[in-house]
Amino acid sequence: GAGVYKPGQRNGWVQLGPITNATTTFNTIWNTPDGVKPAGMAWGGKPDDLFIERIHLRHLFHRVWLNNLDYPLIPSAPFAVENHPASVTTNLELFVIAGTAMDFVGLDTNLQFRLTIDRDSSFFFERGYWHDRLIKGRLPSSLVQEYISLANEMVGFSNAPVNPSAGTDTNLVNQAVVVSAFNDFASNYITWANAGYPAAPADLYLTLSNSFLTLSNLCSATDDQGLIADK
Repeated sequence: GAGVYKPGQRNGWVQLGPITNATTTFNTIWNTPDGVKPAGMAWGGKPDDLFIERIHLRHLFHRVWLNNLDYPLIPSAPFAVENHPASVTTNLELFVIAGTAMDFVGLDTNLQFRLTIDRDSSFFFERGYWHDRLIKGRLPSSLVQEYISLANEMVGFSNAPVNPSAGTDTNLVNQAVVVSAFNDFASNYITWANAGYPAAPADLYLTLSNSFLTLSNLCSATDDQGLIADK
């Protein structure tokens, strides 16, 4: 129910009357002129006991926009509010109390950074990581489809039946080894690209070249041994 604060009363509050329609009741009280009791209120107090004032609490909250620019390639971007894990699919708008701690987590599940929210803020999830500003923007739809197609190929390769004619030698190349080598190569390529594509004999370039050589040798061994029954 609606009420007024009145010193001397139990808990200091006196109910003005039952609320059957919150909107109507609020409007009735809010529109009541000074020195007048709200109409229809079963309250025997004096008009001077009633003081109506709007309390503005917006300054206690901050608006936070979260944008997952990697969707649908990465369907959920992880974060946490006061250690409570959550994720955003495409975009999300939050209102948090000033001083709230938010954790921003990368696709590798490692904590990137923790911030105490003290202003309205926007964050963007790009290429598997959070940023406080746009870096490269959303991936082109054609590139997203290429990535999805590649991921499906990798899953198909990993789940393909092993050719029984390939033998059972413990040194036999298997799908897990090949996929791991491909991931190493892709990771080294990203590191090299982010460094500005330094030419040989830079260490990053040598690391990339070695990982590519390893992958090539594994793929050749896979073909020679006939690892996959139906490639």
